[in-house]
Amino acid sequence: MKRLFTLGALICGLTASAQITVNYWDFLGPSEVVLMGFDEEPSIMHTPAGPNQTWDYGELNDYGSEPTAFGPSQWFEGHQNFPEANYGTSGDMGNIFLRKSAEGFDLMGIYGDLFETGDNIPVKINPFQRQIAFPMTYNQSWQNTSTIAFTITDLEDFGELGAIADSLVVTITTHRNGNVDSWGTLNTPLGSFDALRLHVKDSIIQNFVVYAFGFPLANESETAIENSYSFVSNNPNTKYILVQYGLDADTELIFNVQWQMSEAVLATEDFVSVKTPEIYPNPAQNSFHISNLHVGDRVTIISMSGQLVGNFKVANKDASFSIEDLPAGNYSVLIQGKNGVHAKKLSVQK
Repeated sequence: MKRLFTLGALICGLTASAQITVNYWDFLGPSEVVLMGFDEEPSIMHTPAGPNQTWDYGELNDYGSEPTAFGPSQWFEGHQNFPEANYGTSGDMGNIFLRKSAEGFDLMGIYGDLFETGDNIPVKINPFQRQIAFPMTYNQSWQNTSTIAFTITDLEDFGELGAIADSLVVTITTHRNGNVDSWGTLNTPLGSFDALRLHVKDSIIQNFVVYAFGFPLANESETAIENSYSFVSNNPNTKYILVQYGLDADTELIFNVQWQMSEAVLATEDFVSVKTPEIYPNPAQNSFHISNLHVGDRVTIISMSGQLVGNFKVANKDASFSIEDLPAGNYSVLIQGKNGVHAKKLSVQK
């Protein structure tokens, strides 16, 4: 399961007195979209904590990008299982539900087929997993403890265990410590920004209990420590993570690098500029075309339930896309590239 990002908040400036505070309105709002890139062979270096730093990450590469967009939780299938959530987004394993308030940005749970059984189920986080605390300034720290618990009853793929047991109960408890440990100037392919760096250290305890006929047969626990770092700016055009990575504390090896490739824009037709991409025919049956593209643009198709059903990088200014496998219905088509992010509606008829 791809772990949801952790977020930093910020204080920055070129002098120690140029501190700022970030509140919940400084983060992406409903229907705002950014394009995130993934660098699989990063050359960036980790630096010790401290003020007035310069991070030169201008050589980040894109090995595959995808849009990150939030919407009201009611837009996403499964929202009724998370009544406290007011935001939703779509991830690898299903729909992700979050709560944004004046106190913080919190992960509430996931709705999807996490165990590949063919059925979508809600997996709730008790009480929540904090991603960022508001308001935030340099040297602020916070703590959060969250728990996920679920039961696996289909043990056919568990070998000998499946032959003697009828269920496996998994409990994952995360003790999280967040600390805004640095401020300075961050240079990325998107530009130069005053930024804060948030260090999140997780102590993750996984507990496994095997049951047969209602009685516990075995109990085993594992503990892991994970560290991640996120850079965020108060620039009104970014409103999201500029760079994030995981760090192996023993080897200083950096991994899972994500970085923001585009400024934040509303996913509506209000922001389009010059030669807006056009979809035709619309309604469509087996395929559709988009004109006014640029080579390298990315086209993403999202269902009305928030599921990612298509993701393409185009090689021509006018491209065709097969939708033979898509059921009839309405879809959103996001086009990200040289001219920003464009959102289109597509109707599929069979």
